[in-house]
Amino acid sequence: TALVFGPAGGVAMERGYLLLPALGWAAYRSGLRGASLLGLAIAFAAAWSTSRGLPAPGPLQRPLSTDHEVQLLLAVSLSATLLFAAELEERAAAEAARRDSDALFGAFMDHSPAPLFMLGGDGRLLRGSRSFERMMGQPAEALAGRSAEEALPGEDGRTAAAEDAAVLATGTPVRVDRRIAGRTHDIVKFRIEREGHGPLIGGVAVDVTEQRQAARSLRLAQVALERTFTAVLFVEPSGRVTWANEAAGRLWARPPGELVGRPIWELDAVFDEAGWPEAWRRLRGEGAQRLEGRVGLPGAPRLEAEVGLAFVAVDGEEYVAYAARDLTERRQAEAAQRLASVRSEERRVGKECIAVC
Repeated sequence: TALVFGPAGGVAMERGYLLLPALGWAAYRSGLRGASLLGLAIAFAAAWSTSRGLPAPGPLQRPLSTDHEVQLLLAVSLSATLLFAAELEERAAAEAARRDSDALFGAFMDHSPAPLFMLGGDGRLLRGSRSFERMMGQPAEALAGRSAEEALPGEDGRTAAAEDAAVLATGTPVRVDRRIAGRTHDIVKFRIEREGHGPLIGGVAVDVTEQRQAARSLRLAQVALERTFTAVLFVEPSGRVTWANEAAGRLWARPPGELVGRPIWELDAVFDEAGWPEAWRRLRGEGAQRLEGRVGLPGAPRLEAEVGLAFVAVDGEEYVAYAARDLTERRQAEAAQRLASVRSEERRVGKECIAVC
């Protein structure tokens, strides 16, 4: 202001007052709200002194020459003040929105059942949810600013730190299973881009201990069914086979895949197509049944088998589990045992006859 309006400036008032908005804006951008109000006060003081024919205060040393220039001064000054007010209001609204966003984000982090966490560009923890604290077994204050290598013991920490570096470098999300405090967690980490700032890492963890145990048990059960010496079939309500194990393939002398889709009455002559609906209803009501079957493909010799049937409902779908064991060897063993018993009896009777004679 001194350079423009001071004694050394030599700028006529009719031209120089147009610089007031720029000067006020510069003051405002310095971060002082009062500077804007001060600029408005100077403008009104200058206009008032000019209208009364008095020298302008401060650096404004020359009066305006006409009334319409005073009005123009007021219009420009008020417009600048409105711009300042609008900017201040916008900043206030943006600040309120930011506070609301932070509050919502904080509430989400605090109440999320899944552990959530956020890492800085250096891989150190910025924020973690309450469930994250429970997962780690430590409060967020103790974990804040720590890297994965510092928070997790041994090889797990080094592996997690390498994953973080890879996510930041490539932007490709990482998904891993990790044991933390005796529990298994499915963890997804991803890069969060920020305009004008370096990227962050976001992470979500889900406790899958029970799911992994159930999946492991299911795989073990499947392996047991596949490798057992008992032939096992699963039969749907229509009577067709939906699954067969390796022992079933050996019993019917076909690859298991060739048994799938066949009706059960083609594989076991005990059943027939007309009577299957009634057999299904009976099994559904009783839950299990044991019988002796006659297994074999059409045109091939039938084998006697011990058959166990059990009704099974899985995910809303119903099946009959059919388990068969070949009785040929047992029948042969029983026959051999009976023959041996008869021969033993014959020898005993023969000895008695010789003794009598």
